[in-house]
Amino acid sequence: MAALGYGYTISEVVASATNYAVFLGKRPNDKPLSVKWFKGFQQRWPELRVVRPRALSNYRAEATLEVNVHE
Repeated sequence: MAALGYGYTISEVVASATNYAVFLGKRPNDKPLSVKWFKGFQQRWPELRVVRPRALSNYRAEATLEVNVHE
């Protein structure tokens, strides 16, 4: 989804990082990473940021209608 321009929520990033840490054997499965961990992660990687999705504008929505695409 990220390749299509959709970002990940904080909880999705934390869940993915927890799964990866468990896979590497760095963390037990019953102790997931926290939002506090995520804040530290953001400080270490300032170029990564959380953005909120914006609503699709009417013009862009109309441009993607099948009728308009075939014209």
